[in-house]
Amino acid sequence: MIIPIAFIRSAAKSERFRISYHALQRMNERGISYAQVRDAMLAGHVVEVQRHPPPDDVKVLLQEDCDGIPRLYVVVAACDPPEVVTVCEFLEEVWEYLGSMRRRRKRYE
Repeated sequence: MIIPIAFIRSAAKSERFRISYHALQRMNERGISYAQVRDAMLAGHVVEVQRHPPPDDVKVLLQEDCDGIPRLYVVVAACDPPEVVTVCEFLEEVWEYLGSMRRRRKRYE
């Protein structure tokens, strides 16, 4: 399956996506704004793609687009319309920083 990143970015641009109640709760807890979530969908690096059965259950993890070290990432279900499932802050013990993006450390793959 081709990752529908262009579809996710287009949905973010036109604001045609959903945010789950769970994601809204996490945004509130962590002080993360709607604009930060949308910006990550529009311009963030894809840090991971998760495929779950059935084959069409795909989650895309997008880190925030920023000049410094990224602090957060969004998990977007690649459905129509795309849905932000959750919003997370990177944990240093799980994610390493590689100059411009984060990558999951080997022991957590």
